[in-house]
Amino acid sequence: MIPWQVRQVHGITNEMLYGEPKPDEVLPEFYKFIAGSILVAHNASFDIRTLISNHILETESPKDTGRLVTQNLQP
Repeated sequence: MIPWQVRQVHGITNEMLYGEPKPDEVLPEFYKFIAGSILVAHNASFDIRTLISNHILETESPKDTGRLVTQNLQP
């Protein structure tokens, strides 16, 4: 179930996820897709912590994947 606060911020509803694959069904293929890549995110530390705390990621970063945090590029 999507928490109310998340629905308010992102507009994602439970109905949108009905019938969609679960993270453990798609993450192995996603990890293959991003292997050796540099991921670009505005606040990657927050995103990674969230994925770990929700047991979607087991470690800080998938193997062989770098990251560029655009938050660090702000003037």
